[in-house]
Amino acid sequence: MTPSVDLMVPAYNRWAFTEACLTNLDAVTDWSLIREFIVYNAGSSDPTRQKLDPLAKSLGRNPMVVHMPPMSVTDVLVKHVMGTSSEFVAKIDNDTIVPPGWLPVMLDVLRRHPEVDLLGIEAHYPVDAPPRGGYGYKIAPFIGGIGVFRRTAFEGPMPKGRDIYFGFTEWQDKTPGLVKGWIYPALTVCLLDRLPFEPWASLSADYVRKGWQRPWPKYDPSQKILWSWKWRIS
Repeated sequence: MTPSVDLMVPAYNRWAFTEACLTNLDAVTDWSLIREFIVYNAGSSDPTRQKLDPLAKSLGRNPMVVHMPPMSVTDVLVKHVMGTSSEFVAKIDNDTIVPPGWLPVMLDVLRRHPEVDLLGIEAHYPVDAPPRGGYGYKIAPFIGGIGVFRRTAFEGPMPKGRDIYFGFTEWQDKTPGLVKGWIYPALTVCLLDRLPFEPWASLSADYVRKGWQRPWPKYDPSQKILWSWKWRIS
């Protein structure tokens, strides 16, 4: 199969999360589907700049590392899309652990449903086991920051954002006509900054104090708020 996916990871500070995210991606991704793997370090002020290049070289699938000035995650995403010819772009935030087999499942849903522009991975409809009838999607008003997207979704004019805080959800709100959905049933995704045990709980609290991460709503066991709390600009 011809590789048709760009895998990009935007990184801003939170080095411990970035290291865990990239190490996991290296182990669980079907690299036969990937055309390009890029990590964007958008102006980190923690050890990310010094440690990212050596980590990239140590991974089995060495990502290209791009160091750039501070920039919103949406600007980074659109900047990447403007320079690629891949059919799909997978964006995995640097605080995310995805399960084995995540990419073929996402691509299968997108190819069976050509009407979908943005397919989110984050849990909105949690399940305990893979579905017997295969995966599909549920329409959503917007998706979170991680998912697999059609390149064509980003070909329109860039809506005006609010400098560096222009978030992905805000971009979706200002870009009419996109079909957005959550994969259904959900994949088992781990968000490192939501883990209540160490070392992640202390790291997350420390990042909030330093201004590198917004304090987010408390975990809701009913899952009702998970589709709205990420990337919402207050």
